[in-house]
Amino acid sequence: MEPTQTWIRDIGAHEGEVVTLKGWLYNQRSSGKLRFLQVRDGSGTIQCVVFRKDVPEAVWEACKGLTQESSLMVAGEVKADPRSPSGYEIGVTDVFPVSPA
Repeated sequence: MEPTQTWIRDIGAHEGEVVTLKGWLYNQRSSGKLRFLQVRDGSGTIQCVVFRKDVPEAVWEACKGLTQESSLMVAGEVKADPRSPSGYEIGVTDVFPVSPA
């Protein structure tokens, strides 16, 4: 099944679904086995969480190579998270760098 492409502003309508977002890397931080990608599009910003054990090594390495404002596509499951400003985050399954900044 093909992931649904959506905007960040509409993310709440896709809880539990696998979606694709297109946007830019706003910020990134890492804590060893996790990477937190802050992705923005024209409608907002959302945190995308990459667990090293849950993605292929090529996806992990692609995340490491991203620089701020690189354009990318992110695929993953929408999960509710009350700590998030939007109330949701993305559990990343794939990252597609489009153009480095």
